[in-house]
Amino acid sequence: MVGEPLTAASQAGQVVVCARVSSADQMSDLERQVARVAMWATSRQLSVSRVVTEVGSALDGHGKKFLALLRGPAVSTIVVERRDRFACFGAGYLGAVTEADDPA
Repeated sequence: MVGEPLTAASQAGQVVVCARVSSADQMSDLERQVARVAMWATSRQLSVSRVVTEVGSALDGHGKKFLALLRGPAVSTIVVERRDRFACFGAGYLGAVTEADDPA
């Protein structure tokens, strides 16, 4: 996440830039958001594997592309500009789950 430290272990898999806006009339904002986040990631020597964008509310938790990233075993790092770009509520819980030690 932009502004949060990344560990060496989190950089082992795919790094994905994820950007979201609430409505289609914000497409120019979406493009600028992607540019800012990708620039931030590359400035920290993160090799961005792909960029995923969505248009729609984060209130309902049904962002299909973002959910696919969370389910993707090859994705180790998802870079977003702000927490509300992927979840309006419960972002702290998601962070705790993704940082938990692997029981295997």
